[in-house]
Amino acid sequence: MDGTEEAPLRCPLSGDTALEEVGAVATQDLVAGYAASYGVDVSALFAGIGRLRLMRSRTSDLMFFTPTVVGDAGFYEQVSRIVWYYTEDKREFAFARDRIAAGSTVLEVGCGPGYFGRILGDCDYRGLEFNKGALARAAAQGLRVEATDVRTLARLQPASFDTVVSFQVMEHVAEVGEFLEGCVALLRPGGTLILSVPSADSFMRFAFNDVLNLPPHHVTWWTDRCLAWCAEAHGMQLMELHHQTLSDGGHRSWFLQQLADRAYLKHLGFGQPGLMVDLDLLARIRALTTPLVQILELGFEDSSMEPRGHTVIAVMRKPEA
Repeated sequence: MDGTEEAPLRCPLSGDTALEEVGAVATQDLVAGYAASYGVDVSALFAGIGRLRLMRSRTSDLMFFTPTVVGDAGFYEQVSRIVWYYTEDKREFAFARDRIAAGSTVLEVGCGPGYFGRILGDCDYRGLEFNKGALARAAAQGLRVEATDVRTLARLQPASFDTVVSFQVMEHVAEVGEFLEGCVALLRPGGTLILSVPSADSFMRFAFNDVLNLPPHHVTWWTDRCLAWCAEAHGMQLMELHHQTLSDGGHRSWFLQQLADRAYLKHLGFGQPGLMVDLDLLARIRALTTPLVQILELGFEDSSMEPRGHTVIAVMRKPEA
């Protein structure tokens, strides 16, 4: 032994060490899950790592996986081929657009192919993106996009934008505290920050084998309390916390399938299963429950019956100087 002490584990958002373990997942299950669900090979990313722990910060309420394993360029090249991965018509796009005044300077962090930039109309838009394919597609649409890190841009051009937006990005970022600091620093006094993330207050937190909500894709989970902490910690005013319903895409059937999975596993004596369960067992369960799910989905024609959906959107305002 060299006498050095191991650095304490810290929350990547708040930096505190007041943490509790709330879950764990075997990396061999993640490798098998990504391969079975999407044909994506993540084995190299988990080399030498047998288990990931899911931790929660008692200070910020952020949940994060440790050790941190984030997707590399090769991983995102693979997942971006999933037909629905870049969705052109996200409801959060319309929600954000309605909160941006004409003529505003707008920065989108993690802009993908630039779908949001295309609907802004009379705004001075700029996008940041590292995925080469998405960057090229955005540039081909005549959008001003660049492969620049938000923290670097914040150092070079602080207080440059009326609005900063980021849709479904923070959950992918390891050093998310620095990411958020950069977003806030780029805002002019009185500017607006709009962030959307998967909601850990929704059914997603309890979904089985949802590998895209796990590393190396999602490395953090976000609650309402965490987003409120973000606003307070950065001197921002939290204007809105908007939860989408399940109405979009296949989220209704996804939610109902998770209910059926959980009920059947409990019936089989599994009690409280973990983040991943045996793939063959789950396939057998779904062969039995899918017809019931399809019938139950008919009962959700009235959206007032729906629980919280996949996405929560936080709108924050920077104080005037």
